[in-house]
Amino acid sequence: MADTPAGAAGIWNCGKQIVEQEGVRSLWKGLTPFAVHLTLKYALRMGTNAFYQSLLRDKVRRRRTQPATWLPCRHAVLV
Repeated sequence: MADTPAGAAGIWNCGKQIVEQEGVRSLWKGLTPFAVHLTLKYALRMGTNAFYQSLLRDKVRRRRTQPATWLPCRHAVLV
């Protein structure tokens, strides 16, 4: 049993067939959802990081309080 589907003889041949049958724009069909996914993912990650860092800072002096020894993974939180 061969791994190549009928009609495609490699990556370049497959790309050539896609361009011929569907046009050049079809190569970027899934780029927008992927870019939106990454934007939301990293915005959420950076937002939660900033939120938790602000919780761990001293409100008066605006610097970090004592290291959070209660966190099992404090190095990942206090980046």
